[in-house]
Amino acid sequence: MRNAAVLFTESSGAGSFETIMLLGFARWIRIVLATSLAVGTSACWQAGQAPNARSGFERAKPILAALAKYRDQQGYYPATLESLVPQYLPASALGATDTTGRVKLMHAFQYESLGASFELRFQYTGPGSNQCIYRSTAPKWECSGKF
Repeated sequence: MRNAAVLFTESSGAGSFETIMLLGFARWIRIVLATSLAVGTSACWQAGQAPNARSGFERAKPILAALAKYRDQQGYYPATLESLVPQYLPASALGATDTTGRVKLMHAFQYESLGASFELRFQYTGPGSNQCIYRSTAPKWECSGKF
């Protein structure tokens, strides 16, 4: 501790090691913590860009393909995702999985049929709590999250 405090000593003639500026040391700690926080948060993944999100997008591909095939054949989207099983989709495609070996999806896919359109969503953690939504009216993923 004495070595770290030496950076913030004030020479008062005889014995500069004796006059340790505690305020200087506290300021140094605040600067280090603020810098660590700024670097840490700027290095975080944005919602929808983390490996967990990409895994969710990959897992959704067969579901989206099955929904499109169902609509082509039936003329509308199914009331539930379970309606796709087994003719359009294996049941295993609807379950939550461990995506990175340490972070699990919070929930399996949620689906809402709107007749002529649908919304498919999933949630994941890491970093923060995030949600991604696919709307058939604007076929792309939109993700948001809280850190």
